[in-house]
This record gives sequence, structure tokens and C-alpha cells, in this order.
Amino acid sequence: MKGKIASLLEVGTGFHPELSGRENIFLNGAILGMRKTEIKSRFDEIVDFSGVERYIDTPVKRYSSGMYVRLAFAVAAHLKPDILIVDEVLAVGDLEFQKKCIGKMKEISVNDGRTVLFVSHNMSAIKNLCTSGVILKNGTLSVSGNIDNILDEYLIDQNLISKMKLADIPRNNVNGLLKFTDIRFIDKNKVEKTDFATGESLEIIIDFETKPEFYLNKKSNIDVGINDVLGNRITWLSTSIYQDKIEAGQTSIHFIIDKMLLNQGNYTLSLFCRTDLGIADWIQNASGLAMHYKDFYGTGKNISEGQGYFVTAFSIK
Repeated sequence: MKGKIASLLEVGTGFHPELSGRENIFLNGAILGMRKTEIKSRFDEIVDFSGVERYIDTPVKRYSSGMYVRLAFAVAAHLKPDILIVDEVLAVGDLEFQKKCIGKMKEISVNDGRTVLFVSHNMSAIKNLCTSGVILKNGTLSVSGNIDNILDEYLIDQNLISKMKLADIPRNNVNGLLKFTDIRFIDKNKVEKTDFATGESLEIIIDFETKPEFYLNKKSNIDVGINDVLGNRITWLSTSIYQDKIEAGQTSIHFIIDKMLLNQGNYTLSLFCRTDLGIADWIQNASGLAMHYKDFYGTGKNISEGQGYFVTAFSIK
């Protein structure tokens, strides 16, 4: 490695909670080896980009996680590092700010000729930003090359994972108080399948096993994230909408969808369980679902796959 390195790896890394946003900008700059005059010259630009000018003299311990990320990214990007390392921490920010960050990273790499090392499972963001990529497995380099080839390799790999038994899929950073064991899709005739027609009813059944301590939690929820093949979130189902916790004795959750209005295409599902004691289980690409268009409007005409993710019931006059 040659030159100055700035990293944004976790919310709040490199910030002192008792110092204000203003003081932390100067602290970060000093850690990067910048002179006070250099930091001063970029101070207004940093604050403007972060959007937290109203709270710039407030101790950062009072910031929300989103405000933390905004200021941390603004500092890292504007203090002119030669290499900027960014982890998936950007997922904390709102969508508008994420787009702003992607644009800034593109500007840094294309216009300024500096290096951005971007770690993410967001395939759209990677495709938009990167020209080359690597896939890491268990801490070692699996494959490297052109970003389009890397994305193809990654999607093939994730498709293989989605066909594994849930119990066999490796987990990271979970406490294991609940463990997902199976996921099934049932149609209105109680037939299990993975291919559905747009507008068809669908029941998602998730089986799990728990440890006795799981039920000591005051709050717990199971979520299903439905994503496109590039990992973009399309829609979300959660037990938290209807109940505060998973009741004792439950070994499965049924999500019942009267009409699945997804457009034709392939989708992946992620499973997530959060408790008071942290994340109990989390599986990305736990399973796959294929949607087919079947004359939803009764006119014999189809909506093409590229025209959005959802089919809307409408009429004309």
C-alpha cells in the first residue's frame, strides 16, 4: 500500500463520543496525517455534504446512527485519502444519502484517480461503482477479475447456497438462540412449489428451532426479505407488524399472501431473527422464488420483465 488510507468500516469508528462533530472532523484529519490548515480549507465542504450542520457542535454520542455515518463518510471522502476503504456500513444511511455516497466514490475513483475498496453484498451498487472485483470465501481469495464476470460468479454461488438445507448454511455473527431449519412455499391447494403465477396466493412457511433462553426475550421478530437477483430489497414481511415476540412453543411461522403481485422474474429470500440479546439468526439467499406472468389482466397480454417489480391492478376508460 502506498499513500494515505481512510476507512469507513463501522458506525462511529475513529470518532470520540464526547467530542462534537466539529472536533471529530479535526481529530480524524489529524489521524490521517493532515495539517490543521488543510482540514480547515475543506471543513465547510465536509459539513455541507454530511447534512448535519445544525448539530455540528453537538457531541456525537447524541447522533443517530444515520448522522454518524453521514459525518464519518463526509470526513473520509473529503480528506483526500489515496485509498478509501468502505464496508457495508453505508446501508445505515437513507437511500438518498447512499446514492450521494456512491456518486462521491465514483468521483474519487474516476476524476481523481484514487482507489476505492468497496465491500458489499449490494450488487447494484457494486456494478454501478466498480470496474474490477474479488470474491472472498472464509477469509481467502476465491476469484478475481472483471466486475461483470465477478457478479456472474457471485450469483451462481448464491444460487447454489439457496439450494442447500438451511441447517447446513454457515452463519456469522449470530447468537444461535433461534435457528432456521426449513422454508417452504405453498399454493392455495396446499401444493409445495417454488414457481408461482402473478396474482396467485402464496404461503411462506418457515420452520425453526430455539434454545430455552430465546423465550426470555421481551421482544423478538422474524423477517423475510424478498430481493431481486442483484440483492436489491423488493419487499419485506415481518412478525413485528402483528406481534411483539415469538410465543413460547412456536416452531414455525406462516406468512400468508393473498395475492403475490410481483412481476415475472426470479427472486431470492433472506431470513432474519432479531431479539433483545442481538441477532439470533440471519441467512441471506435462504431460498429462491420464480414468478411467471399468467394473463393477470385477462387480456392475453403480458407486462415485460423490465417494467418494474410489481404488477398493479388498473383499468382504462
